[in-house]
Amino acid sequence: MDFEGGRINRRGGIERPSSIETGRLKLIWVAVSLLLFLSAPAPRLYAGETVDRIMKDGVVVVGIGGEVPPFSYSTGEEGDEAELISLTGFDVEIVGAILEGIAAIEEIGNIDITPRFVTVDPVELIPLVAEGEIQMAPGLAHKMGWERAIDFSVTYFKGGTGIAVKKSSSIRRLGHLKGKKIALPQGIKDDKIDTALSGVNLVPVEDLSSGFELLKGGKVVGVAGDVRELLRIISLEEKPERFILVDELVSMVPYCVGIPPEDPRWREMINFSMMKIFESGLYRKMYEKWFRRDSRTKYPIGFTMEIWPK
Repeated sequence: MDFEGGRINRRGGIERPSSIETGRLKLIWVAVSLLLFLSAPAPRLYAGETVDRIMKDGVVVVGIGGEVPPFSYSTGEEGDEAELISLTGFDVEIVGAILEGIAAIEEIGNIDITPRFVTVDPVELIPLVAEGEIQMAPGLAHKMGWERAIDFSVTYFKGGTGIAVKKSSSIRRLGHLKGKKIALPQGIKDDKIDTALSGVNLVPVEDLSSGFELLKGGKVVGVAGDVRELLRIISLEEKPERFILVDELVSMVPYCVGIPPEDPRWREMINFSMMKIFESGLYRKMYEKWFRRDSRTKYPIGFTMEIWPK
């Protein structure tokens, strides 16, 4: 039975809508269409044009959400422009290596690509990436909620919730913490803490700095926190070598480069270059430089990048 704009009545036939009902249906359809239009996200300013802009200008805007040594921090020197600062760190070197790899891609034509690093309020970073005003944002946790706004590269760092302890202690695994006191800053939302730290005496503290002071004073044997923040606070110590992170994570969070949405060409180039960096051994050298050997901050968690088949 064909249904041509009517509805089934109780007798099984088709009841045609009256002209008044048809008018109402049209009004409803217009209202719904208008609502959908108003609620839809605004189109991105440079959707799909990142590669073309880079080939034209030779510049990539890289957003950094504040200084987080050893990942990204100021060297104290001014950059090429007055409003820019010179940055260094693991994330900064990763970006540089990615862009060098992209510049060598045949489609790009081996042009010079200059990263223009800008420090952005973390709250504003995602919207700026979503709008295409920032083309790369390294050091972003890959969150499902952010998937609605931006795209992500392949994972290049394994972070999450970790535990910092004194190097002089014998604590190297989560199991070594049973029966001991650990500072737990407010605001840490990790469903795996109760399971991973079962049998550990958790001491609530206001923030990570407060917990770290308890660790230094010997009031607790460790402090829980985001790995990147733990490494940041350790790096600022006069003698950072006194502190280490245990060899296990409470939970793992993948870190990636945030990139504008709906731009598969740009995302593919970033991922291609990043995998080349890992396969060539360059990634390992950078990792060793910033987290092993003579680094001020030691990070015992290793990482193996996911390599996609060609």
